[in-house]
Amino acid sequence: MLQRARFEVIGFVGLCEVIAKNGKSHARINVATSRKYEKDGQTVDKTTWHRIVSFHPKAVEFAQKYVRKGMYMSVEGYLGASEYEVVEGKTIEVTDLIATRLNFLERKAGVPESVDVGDDSAGTDAGGGAMSALSQAA
Repeated sequence: MLQRARFEVIGFVGLCEVIAKNGKSHARINVATSRKYEKDGQTVDKTTWHRIVSFHPKAVEFAQKYVRKGMYMSVEGYLGASEYEVVEGKTIEVTDLIATRLNFLERKAGVPESVDVGDDSAGTDAGGGAMSALSQAA
């Protein structure tokens, strides 16, 4: 039985970068979502940043050519987990948001509406987690 944690994030791009290391590239996109709620009679506007990665060559090319700061988009994918050593003897676990579909929610001439890479597992590093490659690229 297939089991997988899926996500969809709809918001505005804050950062999009393509990182190349050892002949492999991945896209890292930060998307902001916000919500309003009441606290002690005051309206609070809370912004949350989501770090999304994709190792699939089609998604990397799409991000490099078309994704820019301020664009309104939705990103679909699945959750992955990775462990990596931050200092000698100290390992942390990180949840990765691995993109399988990038959609623009505002149409622009000459820009494709979306890219769908399906299951991105073929593009991840050998350990199956995104963070080991991200930490090496930093």
